[in-house]
Amino acid sequence: MSSSRKSIHFQPLSQSEGDDAAENEYGNNNNGDLPGRQSQQPYSDENRAMSFESNATSKNDVEITEFPHRDSTSPPLLFGGSHVAGGDIRSKQVQRTMRLMVGISAIGGFLFGYDTGVISGAMLPIQRTFSLTPGQEEIVVSSTILAAFVSSLVGGTLNTMYGRRLTILFSASVFTTGSFVLAFAMDYTTLVLGRVIVGVGIGIASLTTPIYIAEVALPEMRGKLVTINGFLVTVGQFTAGMVDGVFDKYLPETGWRWMLGLAAVPSIIMFHGFLMLPE
Repeated sequence: MSSSRKSIHFQPLSQSEGDDAAENEYGNNNNGDLPGRQSQQPYSDENRAMSFESNATSKNDVEITEFPHRDSTSPPLLFGGSHVAGGDIRSKQVQRTMRLMVGISAIGGFLFGYDTGVISGAMLPIQRTFSLTPGQEEIVVSSTILAAFVSSLVGGTLNTMYGRRLTILFSASVFTTGSFVLAFAMDYTTLVLGRVIVGVGIGIASLTTPIYIAEVALPEMRGKLVTINGFLVTVGQFTAGMVDGVFDKYLPETGWRWMLGLAAVPSIIMFHGFLMLPE
């Protein structure tokens, strides 16, 4: 049996030559497949036009030219395989949807700031209503932070088992429940219970929402969008201070119920928003 020798070399083509050759090769085939071939390698920036020279023993050299798979959805190329301006940029509709997803999920940061800041202005009327001792006041304030710490330890497990979306829906439900318990608290025990429930929601949401934002954000916008969650934490604290001042002035005896209960509004918005968002 006579031996055969094969040599392979790469022959890069210019943009115009590659497009013309691909047009002639594919013809009017809408799928962009080569004649006589059932499948083709998927489109990739690394695909190059290659020329194979096969030296057979009894035949002349046979030259086979292969081009990258291209169809109507494939973005045009520049030299070096990079896309032309706008080729890899998402549509405005996709970006608006992404910003909506980020905005709804960042409400968790707002709730974090609001629920940790609102108690500072609500404690004075609460103390007058329930005649709390200094020790009881400390428990009312610190119970939320302790519950948030404990719930954040299991937040990762919840994310792994049930996913981001269901975990955030659960935290929004917890926020809403705790806010209503605080708004209608009739004694010290119920007040502490409501603060603990809210703390559970804070711990889970503060762990999950930044992860969700990072996963849905475009790579070039990820850093900016993730900081929105931290920014809304400070916005929530500022809003809590303003709400405390308004209700303490106009409703000095019962205003604290509104201060604590209003946290249910953004949590309900976040819950209904995530019913429409993907995992």
